[in-house]
Amino acid sequence: MVPAMSDASGSSGDLRDFQRSRWRAGERIPAEVLLREHPDINSNHDVAVDIIYGEYLLREELGEHPNIDEFARRFPQFANTLRDQIAIHDAMRTLPTGDGGTNPIPSPGDATLHTHSVPHSNSGQLPQTIGRYTIIDRLGRGGMGTVYLAHDPQLERRVALKVPLFDDGPHGRTAAWFRREAKIAATLTHPNFCPVYDVGEHDGQLFITMPFIAGETLASRLARGGPVPCREAVAWVIKIARALAEAHRAGIVHRDLKPSNIMIDARGEPIVMDFGLARREAPDVDLATPFGMIVGTPAYLAPEQIAGPSTPAGDVYSLGVLFYQMLSGKPPYSGKFEDVLRSAIQGNPPPPSEIVPGIDPHTEAICLKAMDADPLDRFDSMDAFANALLTPKTVPIEPPTAKTRRNRSVMVIAAIAIITLGAAIGWSLWFRPAQSPADALQAGSIWSGKFHFRPPAGAYVGEVSLRITEREGDRFVATYSTESGDYQWKAIGTVQKGEIAFGFESAIREKEPRDVVGRAKVYGHLEGNTAKLVFDHGIDGVADMELTRTNP
Repeated sequence: MVPAMSDASGSSGDLRDFQRSRWRAGERIPAEVLLREHPDINSNHDVAVDIIYGEYLLREELGEHPNIDEFARRFPQFANTLRDQIAIHDAMRTLPTGDGGTNPIPSPGDATLHTHSVPHSNSGQLPQTIGRYTIIDRLGRGGMGTVYLAHDPQLERRVALKVPLFDDGPHGRTAAWFRREAKIAATLTHPNFCPVYDVGEHDGQLFITMPFIAGETLASRLARGGPVPCREAVAWVIKIARALAEAHRAGIVHRDLKPSNIMIDARGEPIVMDFGLARREAPDVDLATPFGMIVGTPAYLAPEQIAGPSTPAGDVYSLGVLFYQMLSGKPPYSGKFEDVLRSAIQGNPPPPSEIVPGIDPHTEAICLKAMDADPLDRFDSMDAFANALLTPKTVPIEPPTAKTRRNRSVMVIAAIAIITLGAAIGWSLWFRPAQSPADALQAGSIWSGKFHFRPPAGAYVGEVSLRITEREGDRFVATYSTESGDYQWKAIGTVQKGEIAFGFESAIREKEPRDVVGRAKVYGHLEGNTAKLVFDHGIDGVADMELTRTNP
């Protein structure tokens, strides 16, 4: 017998709990039965979808492979919403745990300011509407703002709505930069660019809307699956190059190509994202990058951008580095910014075939040519880059010329001199990324505090600690302990720009069995040496946590 609900429109939790308990006891109650027993639910779209989606998850939990088409046939009035919800669910399952496996944990490194299909944090109250858009969920949050999943009632479609965070108000310099990004993106029309739908202002808050893309970033794909098969990598680079060729013809340089700015959609198509650092070749004076400010991500930054203007050749270099990482599974240079810069200027990365044997030598030559330290020795355009990949046998494999070697030597000396001078007179911001809150989450750091479960799970308060055992780039491994060490789990997650998320890979010690591994997730953000987090068990409750770093 299905339990009665006094207010189906506002208390779906009891019915979902009943649904879960009966399925796990072997009584597979179809969602149709629950909707029929409680006809009021049918008038509440969100609650009805919650019950239908609950059956999908329960069937999956029992080892089945439910088909969205079956659910669309059974519940045609909710088909579109169900497809979106299951697209989110599928994207979450493909996120990396850090060891090649997958877990349903959000990745803030991939959900900063993109039209991500991965929900991030439900902590904090969501706005009901922004402009004409109805807010459904939070997709990501990063240093520059928040992205929501929203519904456009006029055009009846889901969108990603990007809301920036401005320290100088909606009419300051940062807001002007945001409007500029929107205008740049709006001028570009190519199937491998993420278009802009709308730009608006609501209650003094600027926003931009873009397509809601079901998929994952190239960064997630590389972390999850390692090197991309050569044929697939070539196809993606050709499409990205063709798209950027359109931008360059429009006088637009991207300046920040990197794996987290490339989405791979549900059809396997690469989509270029985030023109926040893009510039026109004749930029507005007020918004021009100040001399000495390094714009871009060091590992993908063309050497000549250290002290010169950004040009299309810089994008060619960055795409070459992306290509290298697709083929080999890792970027060509790593380490501190100065070390990366010196290595990039010297321009002698190990060939990708030394890391992944069997790569076609001509394809490898094209990759290395694109990321040559001397811009004059790269492809002279994105079209030339793409054409070389379409006819690889025509690209000669040649060592750098003597002139190029001399040029590189001069560049190395100049770069070292600039770095040394910058350090001597305190210009470190020219050559180093700004200090990030994520820097505090170092290997060896210990974070301790309390957790407090929210109702209806109870008002239980307990001790918790997090010991970071490994940290490499955005990924980390930690030991999560509660109740004086009676419960310990190995946690794997990501942290970027102060946003943190992790899941539980295995149990180290459990006084009693706890259904945490593979189910629970933790997410939140860092503020200096304080981490404000949410622990979401997935079934039995949600707890708020505040941890403080307790060792130097």
